[in-house]
Amino acid sequence: MKTFVSATAVAILLFASYVVPANGQSEAASISGVVSDTSGNLIPGITVTVTNRYTGSTAKSMTNEDGKYIFSNLQPGTYDVLVSLIGFENERSSKPLKTGESAQLNFKMKIVLRTSYPQYPFKNPGAQPNSNARESSPPADKGPMVIPPRRDRTYR
Repeated sequence: MKTFVSATAVAILLFASYVVPANGQSEAASISGVVSDTSGNLIPGITVTVTNRYTGSTAKSMTNEDGKYIFSNLQPGTYDVLVSLIGFENERSSKPLKTGESAQLNFKMKIVLRTSYPQYPFKNPGAQPNSNARESSPPADKGPMVIPPRRDRTYR
């Protein structure tokens, strides 16, 4: 009789372990990483964009003060990752993610210096701006000026 009771208890425990889902497992994937410049300095404020190649869904984030970013709760699939900031060359990478996978993508961004600027950004390159001249704009409406009454006064 003792053998029957212990065999039944073992069977119940085995059945319960198959029925109860494991709390530690997740179907969502994640991508995280660090963004630095070519000399190794971490860069905060970089815009990071991940795009699911198959669904087209996009998520954006920015690197924190330590140059780190993270995207969690991503569906499995292939993701295109773009990091960008004015003054730096954009960096791209692709990463296929499986169910529950956590990928680490680090980026090193190159500084882009502009060597030439337009000398005269006006329509007529020969015309220089004149600080004494007024802007040419259409004249204002010459109709009567209407001033609304103030609420704190009584008018008769």
